[in-house]
Amino acid sequence: MTNASSIEARDLVFGYTDLPTLDKVNVQVRPGELVGILGPNGSGKTTLLKNLLRFFTPQSGHITYFDNAQERDITELTSNELARLASLVPQRSGGGASLTVYEMVMLGRLPHMESRWSGFTDDDRDTVNCTLAGLDIERFSDRPCSTLSGGEFQKVLLARALVQDTDALLLDEATANLDMHHAVDIMNLVRERLDGRRTVIAVMHDLNLAAEYCDRVVFLKKGTVRYEGTPEETYLPEIIRDIYDSDLYVGRDANGIPFVLPRAASTGIEAGCYEVRRSAQ
Repeated sequence: MTNASSIEARDLVFGYTDLPTLDKVNVQVRPGELVGILGPNGSGKTTLLKNLLRFFTPQSGHITYFDNAQERDITELTSNELARLASLVPQRSGGGASLTVYEMVMLGRLPHMESRWSGFTDDDRDTVNCTLAGLDIERFSDRPCSTLSGGEFQKVLLARALVQDTDALLLDEATANLDMHHAVDIMNLVRERLDGRRTVIAVMHDLNLAAEYCDRVVFLKKGTVRYEGTPEETYLPEIIRDIYDSDLYVGRDANGIPFVLPRAASTGIEAGCYEVRRSAQ
């Protein structure tokens, strides 16, 4: 792994048509930081992520990776260089269902092969085995990915990204469609790997999960950055109402962590019927 990397998007403009999906977006994520990208459907969250990974090419603006204190424009990076800087945990993967868990995770080592003919090394195999054990999925090594539950498969996708050994980890709704146990498990595993060097950008829909785990959040709406800051700074009724066009209840738990509920579900809280406490991590 490199010393550290950070990512910056400056005045990013991208559109699938003449109308921009991203309109002069500015985002900076520093080493050791977990930043959540939030906003309603169609606000440009996943599009931003795909630009940061060069799946799409913006019409204008710049994306810069700061690697070992060296500024590198994304357009100057080879595909292999970019794959050594940033890895992705998608919400789901349509490919590789016939692969075993071990084979799927080993794909994360491809950017580190000396050549396409050299094959995987003992270090590659050790990295995969240690990661599988660390995520408690080594018992699935020989199982086809198609036989796993949604939560189990998300751990496999996370393992694949981790063995890629990058300092920038991007999550595209990686906890969507998971039950609370598996969603919290995934976020705990991600949070544990923030060692002051790894950068994590997480596209999320779950406002409460984001408030619990993110250092900062960026709210997008209609392709622009409307608000950014810590959850404590940005989870305000007027901001949540502006972003989601809904009158939602915003409260604080016993530790000051904000949470958001629909009004119909918040009646008891507003009446002071019970106190919400943050679970110990």
